[in-house]
Amino acid sequence: KKRNRLVDLEKFHLKKVVEFLVELEKETDRLIKLTIPISRETFLDPTFNTYLLGLFKTHGIPYEFIRIKFDMDLRACHYAQQIQELVNHGIGMDTTSLDMALNYPFHALHLDMKKESLKYHTYLTKIKELLTSFNMALIVRQVKTKDQKEALERLGVVYIEGPLYKQLPAQTLIQKIKESL
Repeated sequence: KKRNRLVDLEKFHLKKVVEFLVELEKETDRLIKLTIPISRETFLDPTFNTYLLGLFKTHGIPYEFIRIKFDMDLRACHYAQQIQELVNHGIGMDTTSLDMALNYPFHALHLDMKKESLKYHTYLTKIKELLTSFNMALIVRQVKTKDQKEALERLGVVYIEGPLYKQLPAQTLIQKIKESL
């Protein structure tokens, strides 16, 4: 970011993800939906939508196998057309901002796990109810312990991520998909 190369780095990352999906499909005849975080700088780059859509078209990957996660706040309506273009192509849109989730056609809200308390659990329950009524998912991140995971499951939170789950190298993931067929 300091060297103004973040956009290039994230475009490279997107290219590598698409190449992984192509390899995965060749080896397993299956694709998995992946979520990729995108910075504000990359999203605001005037060539972002064209690059993303062209990348998927060139490699023959259906748009619906990607979800873009925005870790930012944008003013309502300023970028609605750009977001809507991605949604219209079937690209899933996630955000970490409740305000963005309520103002744009997003598919999921990512929230970080906070210190467990009655208020926090009530907050998660109410947010989950609200999001469910709009056909949006709630994803709780930074879940570090089995107790946190179990508490979230009792609240009805289905999507949980964090250091509790180990990362899998690409080859291990491909092997697990092959074994599940």
